[in-house]
Order: sequence, then C-alpha cells, then structure tokens
Amino acid sequence: MVDRHDYVALEWVKDEIADTLKQARVALEGYARQPAAQALAQCLECIHQVHGSLLMVEFYGAALLAEEMEKLVVALQQGRVSQLDEALRLLQQAFNQLPLYLDRAHSARRDWPLVVLPLLNDLRTARGEALLSETSLFSPDLHTLPELAPAALAHLRPAEWPHQILALRHALHDALQGLLPEDDMRANLERLADVFAQLESLCQGAPINALWKVASALVDGMLRGRVANSPALRSLLSESDKELKRLLEQGIEGVNQPAPDDLITSLLFYIAKAEQPTTKMLALKTRYELDEAMPDAAMVDEERARLAGPDRDAMR
Repeated sequence: MVDRHDYVALEWVKDEIADTLKQARVALEGYARQPAAQALAQCLECIHQVHGSLLMVEFYGAALLAEEMEKLVVALQQGRVSQLDEALRLLQQAFNQLPLYLDRAHSARRDWPLVVLPLLNDLRTARGEALLSETSLFSPDLHTLPELAPAALAHLRPAEWPHQILALRHALHDALQGLLPEDDMRANLERLADVFAQLESLCQGAPINALWKVASALVDGMLRGRVANSPALRSLLSESDKELKRLLEQGIEGVNQPAPDDLITSLLFYIAKAEQPTTKMLALKTRYELDEAMPDAAMVDEERARLAGPDRDAMR
C-alpha cells in the first residue's frame, strides 16, 4: 500500500490544529460552567475546522476522531444527549488524545485508527449510535490493476469461455455446500482451491484476478489449519459466485471490472488477522501492507497506553 499520508503537510498544519483544539476546549469548558449556545457553536466551529484540515492531509484515524467529536457537539446542540456530564467528559478526553495521536502519527509515520477505537465508540455511545468494529476501520489500499488492452483480452480469451465459467460455478457451489461440519471438509477445500486456481489462470493480469488470488490464499490457509472454517467466511467466499455470473453475462471483457472493494477488503481482513499465515497469505500481507492496515493487538495496546499519558502542554 502506498503511504498516502502527507507528513510534510501535517507538519505545516499540526500547530494550527493544536491551537484550534485549544480554542474548542476553552469554549467547551465555558459551556460546562455555564451552558450557552454561543460557546457550543464556537466549539463546533473549531472542531469542524480541525476535521477539514485532517481530511486535507489524509490522516484517517485523526479525522475520524474529529468527526465523532463534531457529531457529539451537534447532538449536544440539538438536545439529543441524555448524559450531559458523561458527554462533556468524553469530549475533554478526546481533546487530550487527538493532539497526542497526531504527534505519534507524525513521529512514527503511521496512522492506526484502531488505536482510538475505544474512544470513538464511547463518543458514539454518548449520542446513541451503534458501535464501530475492527472491520469497519480496516481499509487497505487495494490498488486495482489497470484494464487489459483489447489485444491482451483476445490473447486471454479461451475457446470455451462460457462452458468453463459455468463448470467452475457448479464446482464452487458443490464445494461450498460440502464445507459443512458433517461432510468431507478437506476434499471440498481441495476442490475449492482448484476452482480458484483455475480462475487465477483464466483471468491472469486482469483486475478481477485480485479476488481469485485473495480467495485462493484464504482457502490455502483453511486447508493448512491457519484459518477457521466459519459461516461468515463461507458466506464471503460464496459472494464470488456473483462475479462468475457477471463473467458469464459479460464475456471475457468482464475480467476488466474488479470485484467490489467491500468483498476484497472483508476477505483480506481474515488474512490480516491470521496468527500463522501461509506463504500465499504472507505474499498478500506484503502486497497490501496488511500489517499497517491491521496492526497486532500488542502494538495497538502499546499505542493506546501512549495516548493515556499527558500531552506536551501538560508536560511543560
């Protein structure tokens, strides 16, 4: 994954963001002492400015935290917060953690939204919103392959394209049905591995091939006992049938359309979380830089501990 974060731009705006956050904090403290619409409006305006700056420099984790702060202040304005003291406490906590998170992102050259997930969920709970999951913060750069030129498509086109795709659809259905606990799991995993291997060969170099490579690596992990056979994973693998149906309808030209990002991302999540990845899975972890997109629990805990400390102003 190409690092899209602009660390130079962050250096330019970091002090401005810190100053604007101080103004927002002062306004919120004034509101806490004596509730007034003007103080809350000033707080919201400052947070909105910070949110825009963070979006500009593409620091997703910090921008997400600022967005949740902004939404909670709006909820306060609209009287949609049942626990006022708790909401104010959480906003103060966010004012403490956001500058620390930015400092760390700048010095360590990494932006991990998972680090602030507990605070994000606390802010969401304060306004009655559903919690975020790890999956929702997992966003690897999929860097889709370019489309194949007409000459390359003609070279790729097999003589029996529709029949091959139809046969692979049937094999996919049968193998997935056979992954139930009472059936011969290994034999069906081997059939599934063969289906995705054939699809990799048929679609070599095309954008759709990213799906077959990821699915193939996951099945390899299942065969080697590194990835658990679960209903959720089977459901995701079965989603690939929609792509096979599309390839039947569109012909060889359909390989130039990539699979949905949500499907690829959800499958990659299983690879990122695997504790003992296979060689195929390791290759994809490297290709998509999944360790950056999904750091391990120990590293996340360490970063969260850093955010629990005082910020630079408090140290001075």
